[in-house]
Amino acid sequence: MKRPTDAEQILRKGLSAHPANPVLELFLGELLMDVQSYSLEAGQLLEHSVRTAPRDPEARHSYARWAHMNLRERICVAQEKAALLLPGLDDVTLLEMNTLLGICSGRIEDAAGARAAFRRANAINLRQKTYDPVTAWQYVQFLRRFGEDAEVQSIVGEILQRVPEFGLARLERAKYFDREGQPDKAAEAAQLVLQSAGNDLDVERAAHGILARSFTALGETANAAREQAWIEAHPDLETPVR
Repeated sequence: MKRPTDAEQILRKGLSAHPANPVLELFLGELLMDVQSYSLEAGQLLEHSVRTAPRDPEARHSYARWAHMNLRERICVAQEKAALLLPGLDDVTLLEMNTLLGICSGRIEDAAGARAAFRRANAINLRQKTYDPVTAWQYVQFLRRFGEDAEVQSIVGEILQRVPEFGLARLERAKYFDREGQPDKAAEAAQLVLQSAGNDLDVERAAHGILARSFTALGETANAAREQAWIEAHPDLETPVR
């Protein structure tokens, strides 16, 4: 990504003429953060914009985003909680804020706070004209940490109902059937995973692994051998070769 130098220069000139202007600090901080997520200057600008304009929810949300990307989750939680108390937030913004609050709360082991935030985000998501499966998937990942399989499957069902081609939800459903000892349903779900767009190699390997186990359980040895051959031809590159 090329650095948007023209915009940066304009904002820096503006700050030279109007030091500590919270809007200019916010815009420059967001620009620097989008170019380089770990930019300390971005964090300083966003933090100062919040102190200068504490009732600006965009400033607080942007500072929370920077904090999350830089593993400062308690700052993220504090900023999103404060931002959510401010008026004038539309559903898209509320969805983003609650989702990020859920992620950051989960990372500091505030399970109750994370669950409440994710549930609010999920309720908003369900009433949107355009459902966001990626946001819902963040909720699924949180629930999996606590072994809440029933609720995981409920959210996965909502995702598949609204965006049936979402590969990660299809894979989660295939894993569920695999764990439950239903090889016929697991194989069907895993085949749907492989028909999804945008899968990475890890997702494909997982789907082929489920297919290999399912076909073996079903006594379809030729199909199982085909799947095993695919797995062996596509090794996990993160696994050290001995």
